[in-house]
Amino acid sequence: MTRHPPTLSELAEIYLSTRNLKAKTEHGYRGVLDRCVPDWYDLPVDKITKQMILERHQQLSKTGRIQANYCMRILRALYNFGIEYFENEDDKPVIVSNPVRKLSRLT
Repeated sequence: MTRHPPTLSELAEIYLSTRNLKAKTEHGYRGVLDRCVPDWYDLPVDKITKQMILERHQQLSKTGRIQANYCMRILRALYNFGIEYFENEDDKPVIVSNPVRKLSRLT
């Protein structure tokens, strides 16, 4: 249980350590996050907004749409996991929304 949303880095580490991913998949996830959103690692995930997601996807798409989409799929998975994993003392989610969902509806 936690009262505060984790940072993106904390969320990614917990996700990767609790999922049964192949080493190659885990390495790929880390590489994409390191290339695409390293400046977000220290941000609490509730501070990453829908607008930030949209802008980063647009920025990444200029150099490679496949990697941009892959990054967003990873972020979506992290948020979905975090919504279920992190609860406060009242068993309510600490992460209340997934900002990547808006991207799916707009692109």
